Amino acid sequence: MKETIEGLEQAINWDEITITDPYLFASVMLNEKLCKHVLEILLGKEKVSCIEYLEMEKTINAGYKTKGVRLDIYVKDEQGVTYNVELQMEDTKELQKRTRVYQVAIDSGMLKKGQRYKEIKDSYIIFISPKDIFQQGHHRYDFENTCQQVEGLKLDDGAYKVFFNTKGTKGIISKELKAFLDYIEGIPSDDPFIQELAVEIERIKESEEWRKMYMTQWLREQDKIDEGIEIGKLEIAKKLASRGMPTEEIMEITQLPLEDITLAV
Repeated sequence: MKETIEGLEQAINWDEITITDPYLFASVMLNEKLCKHVLEILLGKEKVSCIEYLEMEKTINAGYKTKGVRLDIYVKDEQGVTYNVELQMEDTKELQKRTRVYQVAIDSGMLKKGQRYKEIKDSYIIFISPKDIFQQGHHRYDFENTCQQVEGLKLDDGAYKVFFNTKGTKGIISKELKAFLDYIEGIPSDDPFIQELAVEIERIKESEEWRKMYMTQWLREQDKIDEGIEIGKLEIAKKLASRGMPTEEIMEITQLPLEDITLAV
């Protein structure tokens, strides 16, 4: 592992890593002052006086045999309101459905035994993306549960979902929010807060400890991808074998060694 990390460090162009990198974004948000101000900018709050980090990159299992949910930025404020902020660079075509799983994961840790349901605090699930998944051109899309039969009637369950589109052109937003969304797009700004963000990013990237953590995280993610590809190839091998395809042809298609195919089938 040590030799792999040392080789990887030489191959990485650290100048190319920007705030759009989820791991760097999460690292920046560990700065409480910056994290609070990002929440203020995103949601138009006057002031978030203090926050508590519930856990960064937290994987929560919402129930028995359920899929784990990783929450990149997961904090709550002094009123107990929780915020989950996700930087999503790719449109996976599933963000809307993911909010349901995220909501279960968040709510499952909110209510302690003996508490009444009305004691559940508000929660915000926030996605920031350069992809306009709703294709309406807005900077932001705010969602909360409403009645279809009665206009203006809200469920008032305190669950809010907000999607930010960094390429948006419609809607009125603050100058600070516009500068922040532009910064994610790689557009420089003389906005004081953006300058503060940039300084913090450079400080983090120059840290030898952070670089090692970054590379370790990268290798772990790569191992997960490779493992997923390997499992996928084995499943293909099984299906092809069940259809009577010769082993030699299966090896050529899947690029798996003979011993792996023999074990799989």
